[in-house]
Amino acid sequence: MFKYLFCFLFIFLHPGPGLVFAQNEVDSAASVEINADRLNQPVTDSGYLSTDPVREVPREPFHSYLKNPDYAYANDPAYWKKEAPQKPGILFRILSSGLLMRIILLGFIVIGLYGIYRLAIENQFGWLIRKSKKTFSKPDEQAPVEEMDYEAAIQKYQSEGNYRQAIRFLYLRLIRTACEKSDLSISGSSTNAEIALAFGLHPKAGAFRYLATAYEYIYYGSFHPNQEMFDMLKNKFDDFQQTFSL
Repeated sequence: MFKYLFCFLFIFLHPGPGLVFAQNEVDSAASVEINADRLNQPVTDSGYLSTDPVREVPREPFHSYLKNPDYAYANDPAYWKKEAPQKPGILFRILSSGLLMRIILLGFIVIGLYGIYRLAIENQFGWLIRKSKKTFSKPDEQAPVEEMDYEAAIQKYQSEGNYRQAIRFLYLRLIRTACEKSDLSISGSSTNAEIALAFGLHPKAGAFRYLATAYEYIYYGSFHPNQEMFDMLKNKFDDFQQTFSL
């Protein structure tokens, strides 16, 4: 009996499932609202959390800034358009044109060809040919021609006191005699170095080198000897001359 009564009271006094569902629905709605608010908040442990405080501008200064013409470029799209670049002037277009560069290049080519033409006419291409010292001979060192009267030239310059020219003709007379009356391989185009080499082991090779050196110092070195030095050198030239005249 008491068993059934207790069950009856428990059924009617215990809260029903509708109340429980209503309580769960209210709690779920509140939970969703709280979660929605939290979505707008930064995550505290995020690496992208900004440390700068948010600056708030009052409404009145904000509207005053919008109305200020100094800030019109920020709000008016007309200011955002880039200005068209200015067209270059006539002089700039002429200097930067390809036609002018071609004209200048053509001018350089014409000048170069004209220079080559002038050099060809005047035969000035000798500097392109590398000459050997052994084959080069100066006019003053060439073997004299037979028509030249060296004795008269020596007497003339000696009487005038021009010992430099007198030494020159003494040397040229010696070379002519060596070409004519010796078996040395000396030609009319031989240089002083080639003549000295041709003497080789000749008994008078040392004397010739001495006279040739004196001639080069006096004539090419613009050294002007006095009468005493000239007489001494003339005697040496005459003695050397006698060795080929015998």
